[in-house]
Amino acid sequence: MQYRIQKKRIVVSILAAVMVVSLQAQVGAIAPMIRLSLDGGVVAPTDKEAAYWNPGFSIAPTALLFLNENALLGARFEYSVWTPNEDEVLDAVTDNIQGASVEGLSSTWTIMPTFRLGSFRDFEFLNYYAQGGIGVYIRQSDATVEGTLNNVDSEISVVETNQSRLGAHLAAGLVLGNIEGFSVEIMPTYDVIFLQDRTAQDFGASVALSLAM
Repeated sequence: MQYRIQKKRIVVSILAAVMVVSLQAQVGAIAPMIRLSLDGGVVAPTDKEAAYWNPGFSIAPTALLFLNENALLGARFEYSVWTPNEDEVLDAVTDNIQGASVEGLSSTWTIMPTFRLGSFRDFEFLNYYAQGGIGVYIRQSDATVEGTLNNVDSEISVVETNQSRLGAHLAAGLVLGNIEGFSVEIMPTYDVIFLQDRTAQDFGASVALSLAM
């Protein structure tokens, strides 16, 4: 009788252990729901006013929701900034300004919904993706030359832009590593902005830290 009781206890213990291991495996296999990333890199304009600006930098947080294991939908926010190319700005001024100096800055704020499609395979060191979106670009640019003209303190505006316009974003990237949801992303980017007087195009290259959870 005592042997049978002990045998039942052993069987119950084994079944309980199997259930615990199975539950842990199922919890560990739950797919991530969101992906958060922060990328930064260099960006260069290529439109007709590009010569007036040095290559700049950008920073962009992105939040994406997994629709399935390979498709994500979310939002991207980006800030890009450029400093003026002093030689090019000065060459654009034909007046003989004494003690000329260049002041100014160009920046773009971007807010857009983003869709990403890729290969997000578990336990794979290398994955890839493509993403795109259409949103609002707020472009503010101002480059001026300050100095003395005919013995009078003067300021000549070479570039002046303040527009909020629609634009599009495209990117393709590589995802390196997948340790506890953390990974590194490398991606070239292309943005086109439909300004009132021209179409502006920006090319960039970014590195991002990403977390899926």
